[in-house]
Amino acid sequence: MKLFHLAFLIVAGCALFCPKAVRAQAPGTPFAPDKQFSADQVITTKTGMAVATKIYMSDGKARAEMNTQGMQVVSIIRPDEKKMFMVMAAQKMVMAMNLDAKTTAEINAASGDDGKFETIGPETVDGVVCTKYKMTTKDNKVFFWWVNTVTKAPVKIAADDGSFTLNWKNYQAGPQDPALFEPPKDYQIVEAPNMPGLPGGIPGAQ
Repeated sequence: MKLFHLAFLIVAGCALFCPKAVRAQAPGTPFAPDKQFSADQVITTKTGMAVATKIYMSDGKARAEMNTQGMQVVSIIRPDEKKMFMVMAAQKMVMAMNLDAKTTAEINAASGDDGKFETIGPETVDGVVCTKYKMTTKDNKVFFWWVNTVTKAPVKIAADDGSFTLNWKNYQAGPQDPALFEPPKDYQIVEAPNMPGLPGGIPGAQ
């Protein structure tokens, strides 16, 4: 999987918690995360590739830290600036990409902002009591959600076609350091082409 595609998957995972996306959703949306928090996220693709990521959220801004292919990569999503930054520590370089309308729409679609939710029933995921939901998007793609019945935060999401799953653990609500959402000032910043979405309803799933 290309690094851009993997980063896109992580962006989509972060978008699941984005307050802007939550506000855009129809009444009855079954999750309501805090505006500021941190969590551990694991993305598993249908090929069996699993990537563990630490995510931080603050009023729509997002940061994801991961190690992949021997590299440490940090993604910073800034909807207020319509930018995404990929920070590569080994190269002391930052790749800056525009979050254009098309890319933002694809991310929001992955986060369920146009979805219809149906309740399936109670189910326990990793010891957490959840309510399971079926979410169908406007273009008839299907995802399953497991939402903590107490905190209303997502615990797991899985594509009906088996292309990916996302799991969250160690959810901690609270203020986050503003510096987490800024690229390092001493790194070289390089403008990159807009990051393309991929088919299958969620980017990077293939």
